[in-house]
This record gives sequence, structure tokens and C-alpha cells, in this order.
Amino acid sequence: MPSVVCAFAASTATDGEVVWSLDFSDGSADTSLLSFTNATGEVKDGYLAVSNTTNNPRLLYSGNGFALDASKISEVRIKVKVPTGATHAKLFFAPKGGKFAEASCFKTQQLTPGEWQEIVFLTSERPNTWTGTITQLRFDFIAANSGYELEYIRFISGDTASSKPVDGVVDGAGWTMDFSALSEKDAPYFYGENATVQIANGALQATAQSSNPRIIYYGSTLSVKAVSVSEIRIKVKAPATASFFKLFFAAPNAKFTAEASYTVTNIQPGEWQEIVIDTTTCSAWKNTVAQLRLDFEGASGDYAIEYIKFVEGDGTVTPPSDSGVEEDIPHADRWFTNKKEVTDYDYSFCVVGDTQVITERYPDKLAGIYDWILENMEEKKIEFVFGLGDIVQYGTDAEWDLAKDAISRLDGKIPYSLVRGSSNHDSPEGFNDRFGTDEYKSQFDGLYDENRIENTYRTFRAGNVDYLFVTLEFGPPDEVLEWASNVISQYPNHRVIITTHMFLYHDGTTLDYQDPAPAHKNEVGDGTKNNGDEIWEKLVSKHENIFMILCGHDSSSTIVMKQTAGDNGNIVTQMLINPQGVDGGQTPTGMVAMLYFAKDGRSIEVEYYSTVRNMYYMPANQFTIKIPEYKNPNAVETTEATTDVITEATETTEPTETAEVTEATEPVEEIHTEEKPVEETETTTEPQDSDSGTASYLVIMIVGGAVVVAAILGLCLGLKFRKRH
Repeated sequence: MPSVVCAFAASTATDGEVVWSLDFSDGSADTSLLSFTNATGEVKDGYLAVSNTTNNPRLLYSGNGFALDASKISEVRIKVKVPTGATHAKLFFAPKGGKFAEASCFKTQQLTPGEWQEIVFLTSERPNTWTGTITQLRFDFIAANSGYELEYIRFISGDTASSKPVDGVVDGAGWTMDFSALSEKDAPYFYGENATVQIANGALQATAQSSNPRIIYYGSTLSVKAVSVSEIRIKVKAPATASFFKLFFAAPNAKFTAEASYTVTNIQPGEWQEIVIDTTTCSAWKNTVAQLRLDFEGASGDYAIEYIKFVEGDGTVTPPSDSGVEEDIPHADRWFTNKKEVTDYDYSFCVVGDTQVITERYPDKLAGIYDWILENMEEKKIEFVFGLGDIVQYGTDAEWDLAKDAISRLDGKIPYSLVRGSSNHDSPEGFNDRFGTDEYKSQFDGLYDENRIENTYRTFRAGNVDYLFVTLEFGPPDEVLEWASNVISQYPNHRVIITTHMFLYHDGTTLDYQDPAPAHKNEVGDGTKNNGDEIWEKLVSKHENIFMILCGHDSSSTIVMKQTAGDNGNIVTQMLINPQGVDGGQTPTGMVAMLYFAKDGRSIEVEYYSTVRNMYYMPANQFTIKIPEYKNPNAVETTEATTDVITEATETTEPTETAEVTEATEPVEEIHTEEKPVEETETTTEPQDSDSGTASYLVIMIVGGAVVVAAILGLCLGLKFRKRH
């Protein structure tokens, strides 16, 4: 491999002094300190070509002779051609003998795969860890599925124009980005989606390439406490076809969300105007704002921005009360207390869905979920607790410490299992470092990888039922599904419950590559990750003892439940439980889903309950699941057989989509748990290759609170189609 230039001699640049750089413009230096993980590297034509051997390629630089004084460096710049599939870039740093950790890295999600881009990190973003002498570096692309090209990594010192906001002088602006005072060299702080951007003629010019052009500012200079800003002023010339625009905001390294945005409708297309936004009109305006995105949804055409100004003032948003049903609580009519208590049951399981929002925004409420479980475990006969992933938001040490403290309260008192969410929240390192302890591992009968806890299994007895609990990683690859299949085959008399982070979409279908945030986009992008439809086809549908699968990931205000027949005629209950959909995640609720199993084993009562408000959320989330009889050959007693849930059907054609669950808004005087019938049940076989043939299948669904049974007869024309379960 040719040598790599490592310019230790300081040189002068227009935007500050380069105190150290790894520059691949020629090949004259020693490469002994450079190494790779999941990749190889070679210098070609003034850049380093990095070829990935597997996913998540890493470049490492460390060894004797390399030492940086952190106090003298204010900025890191990396010029790179971003690999395809990449969702994050991370630059880890550590002192001599130290370990790389999430708290000691700079990261960004603002990437343009396949394009050359200069990534800029401010060292002030890590004031607690960017200290002392840095002797180790590691540069990662998360979820990348191809190689990349690297021109340089530069460590810069001194006050640079591009690392300071341009001070405003009007109306006491607390932070101003005035493009009339900037030049093209500042453009790396901006990029366009469906548009190209450049600074010219005293404005940021956006040239639309398709509809919905966006400008994104990813914040080397922006780090503002939301409570100190009362209004935002934007001078903009909107596209001629625009009718409104949205201003999104986000914390450092966070994703933009619909909840954290302002919608502006009083615009004048094609004309310059100043838009004034009252920050207190959005409940998500809190904490630190470090990213902005301006969208002209549904519009086409070019536009320009002269300035964005944050005006100082009281930007505090009055939070809604969480003490009861009051007028200022979002969707107050969905909360109620007057529900008939579930009493006639044998035991219960507790399910905790995605907690990243409460971990980030309301850390004092997270531990309350697990305290509630412990306080109620005897009264409610809670035998087991299932966690469904996305435990933390940004994966900081503080968040992981908080989660570890809260969840470990269950240790030695009630058994539980956890699954890892997507890597942009639950990093594999953070998940395994915090929870991969001997105490946690000792709960399980086996692991796919003895050094990791993403894929586990254990037997468990509750009431008169022998269970097998299997946890699967986010988007489990084929080899993990094969392992799980072999494990399940070894326990044919056990009722199997699978937990994994991603399986169902909020419309009740299995999540596939066409839906937002599938596994192959969130994680690796190379086709090795299996989405919900593939998990069903390759594993769940194949085993007659698989009884239930629980997942989170996709946000929904309701618990999504459906039942589908597997290849052996067994009915699999599938549930999506993600409390981010409750009040849009803007207030602390601490939701748990309680599953109460009847003594006869033929039904499950479901409750969706807030451990913060001590209230139930939506009558539609309190329902009964009818389940087929389970005969345990090891049981002392067995229940009497009754009519099966599925009516025998002949050969089937394409199944009907799952019916949408309607949302009730006004609780009645006393809410009795209502029976929630099978949303989709089907017994299927592959259609025969023939010119014609009749087919029928039975669909049972909820329509307006009533049970509708439709036997649909169709003509099978030998067409090939894709089946969504």
C-alpha cells in the first residue's frame, strides 16, 4: 500500500490554522499508524480509497508519535465521498490506553451518500470528553454498504469565520445566520435535498431538482438553548408554486420529526418577505437546537434565503399537566380512569415499548415505569417483562446510565428480556456494554453469540403453560433466523413468544422495504437484514408452536394487533406497541401494555396504561384477544377443547389488508373491556399453476366497532403477486 501523508507541520488555511492533518494529496509519509476494520485502504490519485469487506467500515489511527492537545483544537474537518447506505458518520477519539465510547465521539446524520462532502465537527460539542491528549482516532460510517474515498482529516485551531455565528444587530437577535455576510466557503454547513445550494448574491440560493426542495443547516455554528429564543425571523423568497413551508428543528445529531416543526401558510410565492415564527407555539421547542431544515412541501422551483435570525426572549413552552385529564393535555378526551378492573386471570406479562423519548426528554419519569412494575407485580401477578427496543435516543453515556439504572431495578425480583432497537438509537456497543452482564445473561438458556445479547432464548413456565421466549436483533439476518428456527424446533411442546424491535407497520401489515425505516435502510443496506415480511416468511410462519410476536419501532397511538394463520394452521398473534404515538411523544406518559392471561388459556385481556398519569389511554387500546386452545403435554391439568378460531378454508388467493383500528375519543361512564376479534385470519396455500380455479378465504375484522365476517370467493388466474401478512 502506498504511504500516507501525515502533515504534522502546521500550515495556514483561510479558515484557521491546521495544527494537524491526515492529507492524501501525495504519498510520502509512513502509514504504520493507519489501520482498518471491516475494510482495506489504498492511496489513489490524491485520495485514500477505502474498500469495505463487510458493513460499517472503520479507519483507525493511533500509535507512538501521534498526540494532539485537545485544548488547542476547535474544529475537525473531513472531506469524503460518502458511501452508499450510510446513515451516520462518527469520529471517535481517545487518550492513550483509553477505549472508544459513544460519549467520546462526534457524529452527524447529515450525509449525502455518493457525493463529495466536507463534514465539520466542533470540538465544543464534547466539552466533557474532548480534553487532555488525544492519541487515538477512529472514523466510522454506520450502515454503509460500499467503500468510500477520503481526501483529508484536518484539525483546526483558532477563531474562524465559519465556526462563529455572524452576529446580528437588529432586534436583539441572539443568533443570526446572515447569508449576505457569508461566502461560498461556508457552504459545507448547508446541503439540499431535492435541490442544490450555493451562497451567491447575498443569499443562500436553492435550485430545485424535483418537488419538495429542502435546505438543511447541520449546525457547526448553531447551538442555541430553545428557552432563550422567543421568535424566529426568516427572510425568504419562496418558490412561485409554494402555498406553505415548514421549519423543522432538532437537537445535535437527532433526526427531524413532524412534531418538532412549525408550519407557515402566510407566504407570498415569488416575493421577498420576512416570516416571523412564535417559538412558544410548538411544545417540542426545548433543549438545544443545533439543526434546521426548511421545506417547501409540494412546491417546485427555485428559492432563496437572505437570513435566519433567532430573537432573544422567553421561549419557554408551558408543559401540559400530567396529573389528570385537563384541558391543556393533548387529546385529553382519550384519557380515562373509569375502567372495569381485570380480575379473573391466571397471570400477566408486562410489555414496555420504545422508551427513547421519555429517556431523552423526561429522564425523571423513566425509572417510574419499572418502579410501577415492582409495586404492582404481586397484585397484578406479573410474571415477566418484555422490552421492545429503542431504549435510548442518542446513545449518550448519560442516557445509557439512566436506562441501566431504571431497568436493573428488576434484577433478582422479576425476570425480563430486552431487544436492541435500531442503531441510530440503541448502538450495539452501548446495548451490550450496559446490559451484557453475567447477571442478565444468566436468565437465558442460550445465546446466538456468547459475547452478545441481541439474540437469546429461555424457557419459562407461567400458570400451566411452558413457554419459550426468543429475542431477535433488529432486522435479523438469515443466519440468526436459522439459529432461531433450530432452537424452536427443539421445543415442540412449548408455546413460543418472539420479541424483536421491528416487525409490524402501523397499518397492520408486516413492515417491508417499501415502508419508512425498514431494517435494510436503518442498519446496513446490503440486503442481509430481514424486514418484517421476511421474518414472517422465513421463520414465524414455519413453526406451529409460535404463538405470539411482539414489536415496537413504528409509531402508533393504538396498539396494533392482528392474528394470522401460519403454514401449519396455527394462529399467530402479532402486536405493535410503541408509546411514541401517545400524544406525539410530547408529554411524559410512561406507558405499559398489560397482557392478562385467562385461567382457561383461551383469551388475553389487554390494557394500555400510563404509569405517570395513572390513567388508561383510549378505549380502543383496552380489548380482549381470543386465542386457540393450548394443550401442554406436561401440564397436570388441561382445559377443555372448544371451537377453533379459524374456520376451515379452501385454497386462497391474495389476502385482504388488515382493517384499520378506529380510535374512540370519548370514554363512557364505565369502560368494560370489549372483545377485539381477529383482525386478519387466513389459512393459505400456494396457488396451483393452472388456467383457472376457485379460491375462498375467511376474513374477520373490526369495522366501526362491529364484527364483520366476509367470505370472499375469487378467481385464481395463476397470477404471481407479492403477499403482505
